[in-house]
Amino acid sequence: MSGASQAEALELSRRMLEAARGGAWEEVAALDERRRELLAGAALPPATWEALLALHEEVLALAERARQEALEGLEGLRRGQAARKAYGGCP
Repeated sequence: MSGASQAEALELSRRMLEAARGGAWEEVAALDERRRELLAGAALPPATWEALLALHEEVLALAERARQEALEGLEGLRRGQAARKAYGGCP
């Protein structure tokens, strides 16, 4: 893989991280697809793989946090619906 392709893969990973920080998960997925295509069968130096892995781990951590927040929001919605139902509110 050329140096330009390595730089592009790192840039895609950085953009994925920024998109994840902004909650733009569809953009993260699209960037990840492009990055996977670029890296398919790539022979990269260990330092490049380590940098890509570090960025990927940050994206995964943000995804897990977003998933947990969504789950908590869903639980809150369920509690609210149960309370409304218990008190004879609207269905």
